[in-house]
Amino acid sequence: MSRMLALATLLSLHALPAHAQDYEAMAEERMKLSFDMDEVEGELDKRAARRPAPANQLVVAPKAPLPLEPNSEVAAVTVFRDRALVTRTRAEKLQPGVHTITFEGLPPAMLDTTLVAGASGATLLGVEVTSGQGEVDQARQDEIEKELRTHLDALGEVRDRIEALLAQRTALRRAVLAQGQEGPPPVREIEAMLTFVDQSEQRLSRQLREQEDKAKELDEVIRPLLVKLDNPIATGKSVQVSVKVAKAGEVSLDLRYAVIGAGWTPSYDLRYDPDTDQLTIGYIGVVAQGTGEVWKDAPISLSTAAPDVGGALPELSPWRLGDGWVGGGLTAGVGAQGTSTGVPTQKSDLISEDLDAEVAGSGTVVFRLPGERTVVGDGSAQRLPLGVQRYSVSTALTAAPRAVDRVFREGTVRLGGSVPLLAGTANTYVGGQLVATGPMKRALPGETLQLSLGTDDRVRVSRRIVERRRDLSGRKHRYTFRFELEVANPTDKARTVDLRDLAPISEDADIDVRMLEGTTPHTVEQGELCWTLEVPAGQRAAVTFGFTVIAPANRAIPELDALL
Repeated sequence: MSRMLALATLLSLHALPAHAQDYEAMAEERMKLSFDMDEVEGELDKRAARRPAPANQLVVAPKAPLPLEPNSEVAAVTVFRDRALVTRTRAEKLQPGVHTITFEGLPPAMLDTTLVAGASGATLLGVEVTSGQGEVDQARQDEIEKELRTHLDALGEVRDRIEALLAQRTALRRAVLAQGQEGPPPVREIEAMLTFVDQSEQRLSRQLREQEDKAKELDEVIRPLLVKLDNPIATGKSVQVSVKVAKAGEVSLDLRYAVIGAGWTPSYDLRYDPDTDQLTIGYIGVVAQGTGEVWKDAPISLSTAAPDVGGALPELSPWRLGDGWVGGGLTAGVGAQGTSTGVPTQKSDLISEDLDAEVAGSGTVVFRLPGERTVVGDGSAQRLPLGVQRYSVSTALTAAPRAVDRVFREGTVRLGGSVPLLAGTANTYVGGQLVATGPMKRALPGETLQLSLGTDDRVRVSRRIVERRRDLSGRKHRYTFRFELEVANPTDKARTVDLRDLAPISEDADIDVRMLEGTTPHTVEQGELCWTLEVPAGQRAAVTFGFTVIAPANRAIPELDALL
């Protein structure tokens, strides 16, 4: 606190009320609790006396879903595109007889029909989902109440401490005020008083903030307990596994279930090195799950199987025309978009393959990630590297300066290796720089993949009009245009560039389009002109083309008039 602020504090002392302060109310206001302490303590006293609580005595609306509190460990997780298969395990030392072991804190999105249990050291008798059914045993209730009382006691100490600090602050200010009423003190005493108030107010403010932080921490701990006091199974589903033990000892139990709200998508990092004409494809599995449970230190596998589609070929219904009936099946279903590259070839451009994940599966592909991973259940995405492949790539330069004055690089790779490319997204890097982000089509080993590898800014392209005129001859307009496309190659290597442009196409019998003599030889397809231009190192090369459009004099052609 500055000297000016301390002085302002002294000047404000005259505004203090003469009556006693309600420090308890002031303390609770500072603590900003999400519940009433007296109400909670009274409810616990009633429960201890085993008297039924009035309806809606404790209505606590959680700010967010309560965290799951499983009493088992995650043994393995297989993630599919639209769900996950989770295996949990726990061990118990049991005596001979029939026992029921409860797996608690399971995700609400668990698919009950997929439950499978296993037992080692005992005979499995049955599996039952118990969430939301029956009463929770009294021991669990007592445990929650005991934990709640412990935290409430700590919160009471915080409230008492805040009350004491507020009382100290008031006493300090009243003492200073009383001293000032005896007459104006010397300047030296005023300075000492300001220093004392400054230090004391700083100390009290710091201690109040510390206690307020403690109150906030305890509030976050107590709030879920209040929810569980009304509903002890509020932290997820529970599954009871019944076993029969013949010989005393440790029994290991496994529980496997599918859960929705989880999945993975393929992603790729394509890194092209223009100096070596090599392409590295990095395989990445992007995993996200919002089930609420944490897959902590678990072996993770990613599967390409689609359980929602099923493993059987769907039946085709007859396709009948008429009667307003539209046959299903032309656009129904889920399918992958493949590459249109013809018959796969055994030859590939693969240089090396280094997969971090073990590849397994028959028909579908399963990537088993090495080690153990932790994936939280808040829906955030986590990128898990699966491996890399390195290829030699064939590149071609293409330009269409009519649209943009840049030279684009396109690559062709014949795929190989042991894994397919699944449909996903790809980030393309050239020389370490990100140049594009876009979709990746599905492709199999042996197929050819066409890739866009950004622009090659070491080569320049330009387009200019070298001749343009309009002549009137009789009842005819004659438009004449001639263009030049130029490629500059300042590099020390010869470059081959495919150039593209357009010539107009007449769809009117009265309008005639003719290519001019002197046009550089080219190929034409639907009005698109194509050249393959060899440009020596450090030189320029150009192509020219032109056309004449002859039209009736009374027919305006705005597109051509705009070029004049």
